[in-house]
Amino acid sequence: MFTALCEEGMQLNNTTEACEPCPVGFYKNVSANDTGFSETDRFRCKMCPENKTTYDTGASSVQQCIGRTLSLSLSENHREQGKKLHLHSS
Repeated sequence: MFTALCEEGMQLNNTTEACEPCPVGFYKNVSANDTGFSETDRFRCKMCPENKTTYDTGASSVQQCIGRTLSLSLSENHREQGKKLHLHSS
């Protein structure tokens, strides 16, 4: 049986046996090819430290985990920019 070797920021989906991006709030900084790490580290995303999350899916470093309040501010800022773009595109 073939197991997909997921790169950083991607984890193995056991059902589809395909790689998919780490969800928001998680990261994976180890490639599945790196046999010097545990199987969990190689195939599963890790949760960001307490009170931190990622802005998007597919994070490949703990440095991409940011404070939750900053993440909310960034999300709100993007929504406001989208409204402005929508208003100006008419």
